[in-house]
Amino acid sequence: LQAGAVGGCLSGAGPTVLLLVPAERIDAVRAAVEAVAVELEVPGSMLTPELDRDGVVVRRAASTPG
Repeated sequence: LQAGAVGGCLSGAGPTVLLLVPAERIDAVRAAVEAVAVELEVPGSMLTPELDRDGVVVRRAASTPG
């Protein structure tokens, strides 16, 4: 959080950490997390997925003749 994340939590049953980070702070937060991981000798990787701003979209299927 000190590097600029808005919040974070453990996610799922595995060792996943979810961080909510403003776009302009991603590089700083990534560097901070990677530095701590190296210091603690914790292997891992970071993903930066795009945020889906539309959510679920339901569309009516086209009618079939018959």
